[in-house]
Amino acid sequence: MNCMIFWGRLILGCSLAAIWLAACPACRHSTVAAGQSAGPRIVSIVPAATSILLQIGAAKLLVGVSSYDRPLLPPALRRLPVVGNYLHIDYETLLRLHPTALVIQRSRLRIPPRLIALARQHHIRILNINLNTLRGLYRTARMLGKAAGRLPTAQRRVHRLQRNLRRISRRYARGPHPAVALLIGTSPIRIVGTDTFLNQMISLAGGMNAAAKVGTGYPAIDRGTLVRLAPRVLLIAAPGQPRQDGPNDPRLAAWRRLPIPAAVHHRIFLITAANFEMLSLAADRQVRLLARLIHGAAAASAEAGEKP
Repeated sequence: MNCMIFWGRLILGCSLAAIWLAACPACRHSTVAAGQSAGPRIVSIVPAATSILLQIGAAKLLVGVSSYDRPLLPPALRRLPVVGNYLHIDYETLLRLHPTALVIQRSRLRIPPRLIALARQHHIRILNINLNTLRGLYRTARMLGKAAGRLPTAQRRVHRLQRNLRRISRRYARGPHPAVALLIGTSPIRIVGTDTFLNQMISLAGGMNAAAKVGTGYPAIDRGTLVRLAPRVLLIAAPGQPRQDGPNDPRLAAWRRLPIPAAVHHRIFLITAANFEMLSLAADRQVRLLARLIHGAAAASAEAGEKP
């Protein structure tokens, strides 16, 4: 009988403890903070990294995001706490979320000492990614996959993207490679240079970057330099803006007056896709879009004739 009473009291005590913990949010947070048994808890303040985490099926592991992430998130996640952005981190919010990993994109010398100290103190792994090139994308996807416990999925997505990009590249390897100028800013004019994923995408899409000798990254140029580059195709990134209304769209008026082949042959286009300037595991869609703009009807014909 005494044994039965003992076990009955033990079960009752455990039940009451469970109810108390469930009713106490602060206790739940402290339990998560004390150990890692609850699994990965990821804060991402890099929109492209957030997108990659969603693409590898790690959405439920996100506990905090950047101030620019909301349009990327499914409805169920749009109320996640905002922790910061490229320039600013809300340390109070960060620590309150008890993350196991924080995703940032900064040069090593520009990581705030305070962040490094807090990460060590609270056992937060800093995942400092580099999404400047496609190789950086592949490395980042695997890093995030490992941190989220989704490495096999990340590997599959990377392999699929690489396969699709090889297929697109082969399609345009033997055709003409017109000179392409891609602008990511118009005031001042900023053009896509080398050592960038957009430069790689132009090449994969069968174009030749007219600004290859201008510089690396996204150098600022004037209109005179653009005229001297003589692009046959001029692409102007305008993410989130209304779609282009034909070749006479008034937003193109000033560009049409330039003495460049692209203006003569009506090959000036706005790229209004919302996330065009963001690198993710859907990069093949961006390359296909570039190919259609660069090659026109020839691209549509090539896509139609391609084996799945």
